[in-house]
Amino acid sequence: MHFLSLFAHAVLLSVWASAQETGEGTTTPSFEDPSKNDEFEKSIDHIQHPVCYCDDNVYLNQSCFADLKSAIASAHPESVIYLKGTFYVHESFNVTRNLNLYGVFCSSNSSVVPRFISFLRSQEDANKTQITEEPIFRLASDGFQTVRLRNLEFTTVDNSTLGPAIKAERLNGKEHWTSLDIRNCSFSNFINRLNGSAISLDVAYLVHIDNRTVFQNNKVEGFCDCYGGGALSADYVSDASVLNISATFINNEARFKYDWERKLLGSEHSEGGAIYFAYVDGRVNIDGNFYNNSGNDGGAITMTTVDQGYVVLEGHFENNSAVDGGAGARGGVIRIFNLSGTLELKGTYINNTAFGATEDAVKTSARGAVFAGNYLMPKSKVIVNGNFTANKTDKLGTIVSILGSRKDLRINGEVIVMGSSRFSNNTELDSNANAIIYIRGAGKVTEPEWKANKKKTMRFKSSGSTKTEANIAYC
Repeated sequence: MHFLSLFAHAVLLSVWASAQETGEGTTTPSFEDPSKNDEFEKSIDHIQHPVCYCDDNVYLNQSCFADLKSAIASAHPESVIYLKGTFYVHESFNVTRNLNLYGVFCSSNSSVVPRFISFLRSQEDANKTQITEEPIFRLASDGFQTVRLRNLEFTTVDNSTLGPAIKAERLNGKEHWTSLDIRNCSFSNFINRLNGSAISLDVAYLVHIDNRTVFQNNKVEGFCDCYGGGALSADYVSDASVLNISATFINNEARFKYDWERKLLGSEHSEGGAIYFAYVDGRVNIDGNFYNNSGNDGGAITMTTVDQGYVVLEGHFENNSAVDGGAGARGGVIRIFNLSGTLELKGTYINNTAFGATEDAVKTSARGAVFAGNYLMPKSKVIVNGNFTANKTDKLGTIVSILGSRKDLRINGEVIVMGSSRFSNNTELDSNANAIIYIRGAGKVTEPEWKANKKKTMRFKSSGSTKTEANIAYC
């Protein structure tokens, strides 16, 4: 169990409750449902809203404000700040309480969205190894914070601008727990040297990102080969966390080539072209649309460890790619290194790829056009119950590829391929096997074998040893 899980258990009883006094006289911060804000929830008359008559585009508590910084400083935790127009950001906003921003359409043209344009640039040392991020909003409360965003656009002045739109900061080593409610927003053209180009969180608690929100053309371009989350990242998803992500992710990226001019190494294991979560103990539901995202490992999504977590992919995944940067490529859609919890692959998966050699890398292996994993720990499950069409990889399993390592298989969990799954024209390019499911030490299944089995549910389950062959049950 991740050490943060112990903390999550201790505070779980306070979920949804108001702050209460402890026996020692100190206040225990409460968890908060980010969707529960009456003012943020209500519909408004956009064209007639008072902010439309504010010269400086900011309205709070029945008053116009001269600038957003002053409004943020004056806002109560549940106050909603109404915005119109364009905000040119030359200095980060430091936010120490909840932040509720509501964009207002002050014309009949609802495509004219209130927007933030960042001119910020993260500070780097000469060796590009020490980086101080300069986000639009720096979340710097003492531990717990909720951010609600509605009808807003976030972008950068050009592709040389560095730093995310939202960054949660740890203060004095204390974890920062963030809840998000994001509706009808867009995040585009952000570049970051560290995890999470558009949004970078420490502990993701309650997250709701709706199906009108878009993350497009965001990129992690770090100088460590393991950074990721081209659009969104979190270091930890606690066992009390629930994440519902329905957004659309297009052309987000977590990989980069060797920079010959500056002699900086390219990426080898950049993780999660769109989303990166380091450690997952909670519930993650992803039912958005993912198009043309790419990374070295996890073209769309990477979760390094799913321990107690339950992860469901139920969206549309098309043309996402894991691309070799010199150390192979794994998981065109999703990569999980250690799985002790459950992964469900629902939804639709079309033309996702995991390929080996690139034009500037030697030939290495690639596997798992949809899912690539290493270790299946005891009680872990992979449940396959989606539609899979024209996905391609080099070898070792197109839809599910689980490898362990050469010295230690650690395949003690279960892979269940539901009879309702659909497979069509999925291909291993470098192999005659054409396995849709490949589990080292447990066997493989090809599309013809699946069809010959009359699409009955298949179960791959280990005998419990990390070294012995597993068995396949047809039911």
